Amino acid sequence: IDNCHALNGSGGAIYSSGYYESDQYIESKLIIENSTINNCTTAPNGAGGAIYSSGYAVIENSNFTNNWARNGGALYIINETIKAPNGNYIIRNSNFINNTANWAGAIFNYRESSVTITSSNFTGNKASDIAGAIFGHMLVTNTTIINSTFTNNTALNGYGGAVKNDNNMTIINSTFINNSALNGSGGAIDSEHNMTIINSIFKNNRAKKAGAIVIYGENMNMTGLIIENNNATSREGAIFTGMSCNITINNSTIINN
Repeated sequence: IDNCHALNGSGGAIYSSGYYESDQYIESKLIIENSTINNCTTAPNGAGGAIYSSGYAVIENSNFTNNWARNGGALYIINETIKAPNGNYIIRNSNFINNTANWAGAIFNYRESSVTITSSNFTGNKASDIAGAIFGHMLVTNTTIINSTFTNNTALNGYGGAVKNDNNMTIINSTFINNSALNGSGGAIDSEHNMTIINSIFKNNRAKKAGAIVIYGENMNMTGLIIENNNATSREGAIFTGMSCNITINNSTIINN
């Protein structure tokens, strides 16, 4: 799918939403496999340059390149109503490259939606404000990232060069390299809630504050990490934690930050 545009709303290529039937909410279900969506855009205030989706979705073996929206350059995913209880999204073996937005260059995850991202690549995505690649917004979202790579993503004027997250987040076997938030905090990740990171690498990320990671939650657990050559122009070359955060670090290397 190439060069699509939503003239008056969201979902440059695809808009998937539930509906009511006899006072019962029918949840939307979207499956995207082996697909490519390039150069799609929304209206100026729209969301989801490639896809706007609510309910349940699986995206697998697909590519999203050069898409734009105000929020969620490639995907905007939301549980639109409490009557759509699942709100689950699975993204596997997919590539998000050079997508742009004001908030969330690649994926905007909003309100009662849980996202699991596995074996995917995020490269060169850009937000003019918050979250170069992924923004998990509102306190009822959860984000899990496994075996994925984040490279050269940028939040130009805000937080989270690669990822900004407002609730629990788990990251396993993933790599963050050359991401930046030069006018904000968290060159790789800025998280407002609890976070667990296992067997992951953070190298050459940059920010004004905290070159690699910012965490404001109550608990942060890190095991088997390499945090190397990250840089901050103001303070905390590697990690910043809020005053109430309990941080546990095991079997990790933190050098040259």
